[in-house]
Amino acid sequence: MARTLLVMCLWLGACAHDEPSAAALAPSRELVVRTTLEVREVRAASEAIREIVAREGAHLERAREEGTRGASYEIRVAPHALAGLRTALGTLGEIVSGEETSADLSAVIADGDARLRAARAREQRLLELLADRTSALSDVLAVEAELARARESIETLEAAHRALHDRVSLARVALEVRARSGSFLDRPVERLHAAATLGVRGVATLGLGIAMLALLLGPSVALIGGLGALGSRVARRRRAR
Repeated sequence: MARTLLVMCLWLGACAHDEPSAAALAPSRELVVRTTLEVREVRAASEAIREIVAREGAHLERAREEGTRGASYEIRVAPHALAGLRTALGTLGEIVSGEETSADLSAVIADGDARLRAARAREQRLLELLADRTSALSDVLAVEAELARARESIETLEAAHRALHDRVSLARVALEVRARSGSFLDRPVERLHAAATLGVRGVATLGLGIAMLALLLGPSVALIGGLGALGSRVARRRRAR
C-alpha cells in the first residue's frame, strides 16, 4: 500500500513540475488551401498534377480520380513552396475558385506536449523505483505493470505529437479538378462530327420506331378497314332495295 502511494505521489509531482506556461509557447497555425481547377482533359491533367507534386517537393496524401468526369486531391507542401505549387497547377487550366484559411493549434499542441513530458517523467520515476533492489516482489510486479502502461501512453502521445506538428509544418491543399465545358469554337470539327453522329442515330432510331409501330398496328388497321368496307357494302345494298 505504501509503495502504491509513493508511486502515485511521484507521478502527480512529475505532472505538476513539468506543466509549461501557455505564454512560453509560440502560436502554431495549420494552413489550408482549397482550389478548384477547370481543365480541358481531366486524365491528362491528373498525370501532370502528379508530376508537379513530385517536382515541387510536395507529397500526395489522398487522390480520387473519376475518369473524364473529375478528380480530387489532398496535397501536403511546405508553406514556402505553396506559391510555386499553385503557379504550376494554374498552367494546367483555369483556377475558378480558391480559398485560404488557417487554424490556431497552439493550445492543442501545448496540451499534447505537456502530457508527453509528464508521461516521460512518470516513466523515469518508475524506472528509478524498479532499480530499488530492496523492494518486495509484489511491489516490483506492480511497478512493472505501471511502467508498461506508461510506455504505451508515451507511444500514443508521441504519435499524436508527430501528427500535430506535421499539420502545422506542412500546408494542406485540397484540389478539385473538373472538366471545362467548352464553347462551339473549341474543337469545332470534333463537335460537328459528334453532332452529325447523334443526328444519324436519331434518324435511324425514329425510322425503326415508325417501322415497329406499323408492324404493331398493321393487323388492327387492316381489320378495321375491312370491317368498314363490309359495312359500306351492306349499307349500299339496303339503299338499292
